[in-house]
Amino acid sequence: MKLKLISLFFVALSLSTELRVCCFESPSSALRAKVKASIEHSDDDSVETVRDYLYLLDEEKASPKAKMQAILDLASFYKSVNDVLPMTVPIWADLTVSDASDMLMLEQILSRVSTVGGVQEELPLARLAEEVDKIEVTDNERLKIKISIISRILFLLQGNYAYSKKIADITLRQIAQATIEPPNNIDTVSFHIIALYYLESPRSTRNGALLASSLRNLLRISDRTGNSNTLPLAENLFPELARRCDVATTIELQKALVETAVKIKLNDSLLGTLQWQLGYAYMLAGDYAKAESALRQSAPNIQSMKLMWKLQLAECLRRQRKTEEYDKLAEEIEKEVPESREKYAFDFAAGAQAIRALNLVDRGNFEAALPLLKSSSEIYSKTTGSRDLAYFNLPLYTITFPDEIAVLTAEAAVNRKLGRVAEAERLEKSVEAIQSSNEQDALTAQTASLLNIAQRDGGIGVQPEDAKSFVALCSKMKLPETRVATLLDYAEVLISNNDLLSAKLCLDAIVDNQMSDAIKSKVIRDLLLIAECQGDLKSTEQLLSKLESTSTNSSDDDRLKNLESLVHRNLLLGDYEKAEMQSRQIEEKLLSLDDKELDKTEQTVQGKFVIDYQMGLLDRARALVQLKSFAPAMILLRALLVRNLDQQTLIDASTLLARCYKESGHPGLAKTCEQNAVILFDNMYRPGTTSYMLADAKFQLAILAAENGNLVRSRRYRAEALKVAAKAHVENTALYKQIVDYR
Repeated sequence: MKLKLISLFFVALSLSTELRVCCFESPSSALRAKVKASIEHSDDDSVETVRDYLYLLDEEKASPKAKMQAILDLASFYKSVNDVLPMTVPIWADLTVSDASDMLMLEQILSRVSTVGGVQEELPLARLAEEVDKIEVTDNERLKIKISIISRILFLLQGNYAYSKKIADITLRQIAQATIEPPNNIDTVSFHIIALYYLESPRSTRNGALLASSLRNLLRISDRTGNSNTLPLAENLFPELARRCDVATTIELQKALVETAVKIKLNDSLLGTLQWQLGYAYMLAGDYAKAESALRQSAPNIQSMKLMWKLQLAECLRRQRKTEEYDKLAEEIEKEVPESREKYAFDFAAGAQAIRALNLVDRGNFEAALPLLKSSSEIYSKTTGSRDLAYFNLPLYTITFPDEIAVLTAEAAVNRKLGRVAEAERLEKSVEAIQSSNEQDALTAQTASLLNIAQRDGGIGVQPEDAKSFVALCSKMKLPETRVATLLDYAEVLISNNDLLSAKLCLDAIVDNQMSDAIKSKVIRDLLLIAECQGDLKSTEQLLSKLESTSTNSSDDDRLKNLESLVHRNLLLGDYEKAEMQSRQIEEKLLSLDDKELDKTEQTVQGKFVIDYQMGLLDRARALVQLKSFAPAMILLRALLVRNLDQQTLIDASTLLARCYKESGHPGLAKTCEQNAVILFDNMYRPGTTSYMLADAKFQLAILAAENGNLVRSRRYRAEALKVAAKAHVENTALYKQIVDYR
């Protein structure tokens, strides 16, 4: 009996302990077990369960250490941090590193990461590198960990030049200041850092101080270690030094490069190139005696571009009035041109003749100089090399010898001296025309490069100051149609990334230009979309009035596009009845088209219409869902989902269709559409993208999760919908109010 009572006591004690654990266990701890089981069984819902767990950590205000531990735990469940990283994006922004123990945990995470998905991970990583840089460490082992973390972050950010340059400088400074041996990957680190500058496109004049600092540290490391593998690409840095730094800094760093190359016994070919570049740096400073000395030192090792080297040397001789030497060298260049395979060889010959002519001009021998100047200008007129050199390929080297404009200017001046005024005026007009043409060519090339980069990155990397610079560049374009087309293309890239303020800068610069009614309608529609999103009702009414006036002479397509804008406006304002009534015309037009008839691109005319008017059709479906007309909305959404549409459209259409299926009593089909939307979210090309459509999609998912009884997930989706909506500048819309009021 006594034994039985003791057994009952221990059973009760055990139950009491379990009850206490259950009572005090946090929701996130309870969900953690579910996460592990879900991952182990490869459940379809495991990724979303992980996100629910991380959301609860955030709700419970877990410490940065707890969040880092959660990432490590998840990595152990998945066997890879890379599998976890995309899911952990929301908590990376809250991570901080304030002491050595934090640093150790971060190192454990980063040692198992090989890539990051986008700017949402890149921003906090860049900040973490700066935090690690500030942590004081006293022992070598932790110093190695510190350097390891920063260099790993450098490689993880390699696709983002803006962040990489700053982290690169921190990495090299830490290695240069350390008393320990550099890490094994120092060669790779140095290659990557140099590449950050010479692979940059378009070329920039920014980051001169960072470049100078990084190069100084790179030289300290090479000098201390005698490692000849850290500088083989250093020759590529010289154009960037000359472009980004002042002349004194350029000479200082180039001299240091040459001295280090000699000390560590760098190969002769590279040493020769570095000496050649030092000579050019002295030419920039106007110190032609030192330039000549450096160029002559490089002579035995120059394997390529010998004509350019000789031309620069000839210019140094001319500037020092060493007449016989440079005249002889210029003649050598002219004789070597026919046999040379160097690119731009004939331009170098033209430069050589120009140098000889300018020497004669300096001595007042105008009659003898004129034939040489004419010959030089004729060669330049038949080649495009000098313009390539000046604006695209080697923009730095051309100023060391006379180019086409310098030759024509000298020829005009000589004609004036000889009293040939009419010929001088003709040549002066030619100079103005070439300068104008060169300026326009340079503008076209620069704006095209900036536009290509923005299109490639989806507008993510464009900053407000970049948009201002782009507008300023385009304002110099002489042809209004070119200016309008370029600005409109750039604005639409920014709109696609919901950078509405920068897009408006571009569109406002277009408004006063001459353009066709079709282009004008397009510009007004874009401005209208921005005004609607910003809740600027006054501007909206004015733009609607302008839009209606452009519709008078517009095509049917333009009128439908304008109607599409009206529908979207009424949807944003919450007038669903009016939006539904107006959007009927778009659906009626769709139904009137033959789905078997092909257009010139071998696409059905109905299919092309769906792609062209996806916003209007999706807005109609949204209005129908708001009015609880689920059956007609389903038909329309299915028609949208079978087309190759924009991914954001597909995501929103999938969530709306899931909602329709759920409300119509088809839970299985609803679940399939919901999972498809989540997969599309995960596979989006730009993780940082935000828009009205994505905000709506997240909100529909929140409603579905609540109806399925998953309140944690519903809260998470609602919170995500609010963030997306705020970033998309749609706080003044009916949708935003619905999300805020939803409980």
